[in-house]
Amino acid sequence: MRTAIPLALVLLCAAACAPKMAPPSLAATPRFADFVAPMVPASLARTPAAARQDRGWAFLQSGDLDQAEREFVTALKSVPAFYPAEISLGYVELARKHPGGALTHFARGLDAHRAGRPTTHYHFGPTRRP
Repeated sequence: MRTAIPLALVLLCAAACAPKMAPPSLAATPRFADFVAPMVPASLARTPAAARQDRGWAFLQSGDLDQAEREFVTALKSVPAFYPAEISLGYVELARKHPGGALTHFARGLDAHRAGRPTTHYHFGPTRRP
């Protein structure tokens, strides 16, 4: 009991001093309303990566592309197979008007998603025939 109280006090101090993540400022109107937020799978919904994904998407929609990118990259560092963050990086590249970089991220996201669901098929939209 004697060690429990000091230990609890130390833990409370450490928790109070831990850096807090500032919430992103949410715009009344999303900057990129035509971008569709990737769904986070239920198995990863309550992870720190999912929280980073939500924050990153809010930063993206508020127009803070650099902070959005940082959030998505951090999510990927914590869970490398977290494909929603990879797809979201593709949207960041689209917002920056870099379609080549966007395609790279979208392809990586699809590959990571396929690795978890090998029977899934994707349709990239209508194709033109000559």
